[in-house]
Amino acid sequence: MKRILLAFLLMLFIGQVAPSTTHGQGVAPLDVFLGYDREAQSVTVYFANSVTGLSAITTIDNFPPELNLLEEFTLTANGVIYRDPAGILPRLITPNGSIFDLNFIPQRIDQTLLRVEWAISPNGRTIAWAEMYFENGWQASLYVAHLDGSELRVLPTIPLTDARSYSRVAMIAVSNDGSRVFFDLEHPTEPRRPEDLFLDYQLVEAYIEQRQSYFNLPGEPNCFCPASIADDGRTLIRLERTTSGVGYELRLVNLENNRERRIDAAPDVQFTQAGDVLLSPGGSMILYAMGGVQGAAPDDPPTFALVMADFATGEQRVVSSSSEQRLLPMAFIDRNTAAIVVDLSSQTTYKMSLDTGELEQVANLIWLGSLQG
Repeated sequence: MKRILLAFLLMLFIGQVAPSTTHGQGVAPLDVFLGYDREAQSVTVYFANSVTGLSAITTIDNFPPELNLLEEFTLTANGVIYRDPAGILPRLITPNGSIFDLNFIPQRIDQTLLRVEWAISPNGRTIAWAEMYFENGWQASLYVAHLDGSELRVLPTIPLTDARSYSRVAMIAVSNDGSRVFFDLEHPTEPRRPEDLFLDYQLVEAYIEQRQSYFNLPGEPNCFCPASIADDGRTLIRLERTTSGVGYELRLVNLENNRERRIDAAPDVQFTQAGDVLLSPGGSMILYAMGGVQGAAPDDPPTFALVMADFATGEQRVVSSSSEQRLLPMAFIDRNTAAIVVDLSSQTTYKMSLDTGELEQVANLIWLGSLQG
């Protein structure tokens, strides 16, 4: 009962967050939560109705504890996409708790298929994915489709060069209509290290359907660093490590005219890693997470932080820093004066004041987002 009550504290103000999907009008929204049982190695997905109080519950077994739930589960227009722990393919959990395969993925069915990576559009209705296979080195084929499998199309072959004879890509974003696809063209082929807290990208590339071609985004490459694409598909957000190796400068690029804005790194920051970039509605603020303190001893407790960049002031500042909580930003609320953040360590959701960093617990589950009923 305590779990449900805390969840509904969140729903009292979650309506301030623009829903990621729209199914119909006048239907109660569903809030989606995740819970992880480390001992059983299982993930429970809750679809909670804010009016009736009813929840549909689905459990995913054999889920490795080292995986980041927010990297493995993604909200869509009709449920939640996740990677099957026993395989490499995406599966869909619907609000009634049922699980389905996406029968149009993969397109390539042979023994050379190594991995499938995907990105979901902001409205949750379009998926872009890469099928990686080994054929004289890593290669990749890219596809775009609606989540029901309709309007499926194959993107042109990724061009190779004398300097790059392979394609190991990582998907970053896809626009709502599928006309813009963003990915890392030179993602490492070796597995991600346990100490790497966030996803980084080496060379951000885009496919623009109107141009029928691929192109490198402005200023690429600079470093193996975080990147994000705004929901409109027309703005690149790049965090770039400083020459000292600590802190990140922020670069916001308008992809329509290549104009960019920069904000220097927050002063006196000793963190060496960053990620989970969140852009506010209107694009005036950015909130992101940091971790990995320079010079920390192996037995020192990990320390994490949330940093806010404000384009009105042209400054970055640390909003919250803790050795006990790994906070990740999920949504801006209250006219960008507060944010919904989740603590992966304790599986707790908070409302955070962006002025003071004060936290108010609103759920003892991880909030993934809201579905319009």
